[in-house]
Amino acid sequence: MPEYHPGTEIEIPDAVPTSGFRNAIKNPKRYMKHNAVALDDVCEAAYKGDYDKLEEMLSTGDESTLFNGDLNAFQSSVTALHMAAMMGQTECVELLLKAKADPHMKECMAYGQDPEDGKTALDFAKDYCWDDCQEILEQAEKDASYGYYTPFGSTNNAKQ
Repeated sequence: MPEYHPGTEIEIPDAVPTSGFRNAIKNPKRYMKHNAVALDDVCEAAYKGDYDKLEEMLSTGDESTLFNGDLNAFQSSVTALHMAAMMGQTECVELLLKAKADPHMKECMAYGQDPEDGKTALDFAKDYCWDDCQEILEQAEKDASYGYYTPFGSTNNAKQ
């Protein structure tokens, strides 16, 4: 049975990598073809606060510019949401949450460190005193249900 993009009639081709994550922002061009937009690009835009670029990759772009991957995947040891929160990029945090970035995810911890010590995006916003981001992320944590996360290993704290 074919898989459809949530809330649309768009069939996701079999060649598209499977992931439990699907971007919640509807766009009829999503998943129509493979493209070169990678998690690196999303994380860079979130970190730099390039809202227009991030919006194009997550929401308004066409089949060549939409990010079709897992928004909750780690780039190094953090997610795009962590990066936006670290830099106080409030608009980017809001857009990432709208696309269903998980506010409960903790950073991936290095071998020998306790995964429970990982920080969430909210923790990073608090560390860097980004009050606006803190408010948004506190509400997001209340609104979003807690998921299942890998408890140990090289992909600790990854969303399952």
